Amino acid sequence: MYYQLDENGYLCAYSFNTVLPGGALYRGRVPEDFDEESFDCWKIEEDTLTFDESRQRARREGASDREELAELMAWFDQYDRQVMEYQRCIRLGQAYDRDIDKLDQEAMEKQQRIRVLRERSGRNADQ
Repeated sequence: MYYQLDENGYLCAYSFNTVLPGGALYRGRVPEDFDEESFDCWKIEEDTLTFDESRQRARREGASDREELAELMAWFDQYDRQVMEYQRCIRLGQAYDRDIDKLDQEAMEKQQRIRVLRERSGRNADQ
């Protein structure tokens, strides 16, 4: 197997069939659980492929956080539409058919969750 390592010593590219430019040849045993999905959680230490479970766990948590953040942002798109509808109803003197106070409370809770997710990812909470 040919491979390349990133700056932290983890695989960043590999190939079983072709030589990678700037890569190296690994002649050791490739474990059965080595796969394309988690290859970047493997290091070569003392000529042995070693799996880093904590890196995989962190990557999964990061992916889960990004997914949750995307869902929250989509919720805010709907919330913003409801706020505009509420404002339009006020201007036109019409009844609004939802509980805006309940929506606002939910928005505050979701905004706090967004801050937590962004801080955990190392991003500024207001980005």
